[in-house]
Amino acid sequence: MTVESDREAIAHYYETIDRVTRVDGRSFHVDRKPLGEVMVLFEDNASYAREGHPTFEGKAAIEDFFAHKRPLSGSHHVASIIASPGKGENETNIIVHGQFIGAHYRTRPSLHHSEPRTVLKSTDTTLDFVDYWQMRDGKVVSRESSILPAVKLERTGNVNSY
Repeated sequence: MTVESDREAIAHYYETIDRVTRVDGRSFHVDRKPLGEVMVLFEDNASYAREGHPTFEGKAAIEDFFAHKRPLSGSHHVASIIASPGKGENETNIIVHGQFIGAHYRTRPSLHHSEPRTVLKSTDTTLDFVDYWQMRDGKVVSRESSILPAVKLERTGNVNSY
């Protein structure tokens, strides 16, 4: 795999993850087909560190999070993807900066994993994020997600500064 093909795989991830969840009224659905497309990117021993959650260790734990615990539905708007060779052979480091626009849902778990979760409350949300990816041989080895603090710009009177 090359740095460019790894970069393209991660770009595709953001397009695909937005199709994994959908909400119909009070039902929060997970679509298994795009989830499968997302999970094929991860190595069996991959890790995923996400603010506010313990680190998910292993592909099964990451898939369980996406399928049963991820509380978001919406769209990622990627501003930049920077990819560079890693330290080892066939390794790539990737940094992605963007914004997620959608909704955060508080849900009640379903009795059976194949059934949708029930939406109890939803809140519109906009989150600026930076994701750090490490890939080896075309597979995600680790991912760390950080939510950036909201910044409110105020005009100071000087046209060139905020």
